[in-house]
Amino acid sequence: MIIKRTFSIKVEEERGVLVRVASLVSRREFTIVSIAIGPTEQKGISRISLVFIEKEKQIEFDRVRQLMQHLRKLINVLDVIDLTFIPSIEKELILIKIQCSSEERKEILEIANSFNLVVVDFAKNCLTLEIVTDSKKFSIIHKILSRYNVIEQVHSGTIGLTRQSSDNKDWDHIGYTTWKKIQEWKKIQSWKKNYLAAIEKEQEEKEKAEKMKKEQEEKEKAKKEEQEEKAKKAKQENK
Repeated sequence: MIIKRTFSIKVEEERGVLVRVASLVSRREFTIVSIAIGPTEQKGISRISLVFIEKEKQIEFDRVRQLMQHLRKLINVLDVIDLTFIPSIEKELILIKIQCSSEERKEILEIANSFNLVVVDFAKNCLTLEIVTDSKKFSIIHKILSRYNVIEQVHSGTIGLTRQSSDNKDWDHIGYTTWKKIQEWKKIQSWKKNYLAAIEKEQEEKEKAEKMKKEQEEKEKAKKEEQEEKAKKAKQENK
């Protein structure tokens, strides 16, 4: 199981801050998926949107909290928010260049119209689409467009903000609750694995016992036939 995490990090616009953030995350053995930085509403302040993944062995709430604490201690870092488990808005800009025939162009334009995609370049045998969406919706769009000849594709990286329409004051509690659910899921999977292993072992032992019983019966049968054969020969000799 892999969990994708999104951090929103507010930093001062100073040289080297992005490198320090990325280095710290990498040293903690998390895999960075995307990282984007840009100015905020405040002069001299930027926001880093960081997306990274945790592998199954790393899914521990304390590890992520420790990462957040270490990020907050970095020079020029002002605040860190984990957007993963709280109501938030996350978007990404993707540009896709598709080589197409005149018939395929009509189909692609219909798809673009259905998903509110923007055509930013229109050539004789090529279309370039602009997609602004979240990762879940993009996976659907990408699956549809992959039927055509995609010759180039580029992602800006995910950016995100918390939703003001939802109450995020208990985001720590939400994160902890989700972590507890993950731990419960892992326990269930472990129990299921052990249960299936026990059934398999029981079946193997049963098959082994049946095989031994069958071999024993065959030996006894062969021995009985041998004794009967000897008795028959002895009877014939006596005659």
